[in-house]
Amino acid sequence: GIRNYSNNLYFTDDPDEVVWYTAALGVVMNLKTRKQRFFFGHNDNIKSMHMHPCDWIVATGQTKSTGPTEVPYVCIWETRTCKRLQRLDHPFAVRAIVALAFSPGDGDTLVTVGSDNG
Repeated sequence: GIRNYSNNLYFTDDPDEVVWYTAALGVVMNLKTRKQRFFFGHNDNIKSMHMHPCDWIVATGQTKSTGPTEVPYVCIWETRTCKRLQRLDHPFAVRAIVALAFSPGDGDTLVTVGSDNG
């Protein structure tokens, strides 16, 4: 299971749909039909999620994957299509993106918090 306490469940702009993450997968589910769509943009466990004020764009932050060139990153993606809009790489010394938030109102700013080995 998930070993963090971040909010990872949001309603989207469609009142019948919710979005959450598990492992490295973003999930959008229609509560009436029980059909799911998936976002496959991460290569390691997602540790944080935040919904944009428009309620159909979400940001998810992950743990750094193993490998000498891997870095942790944030994906900004659409819940309607599960398509990635942007990938934001973080410095190599950062271990994971443990929190993130869009600014209230217009959502023009995204703030992220990284963890390290210390």
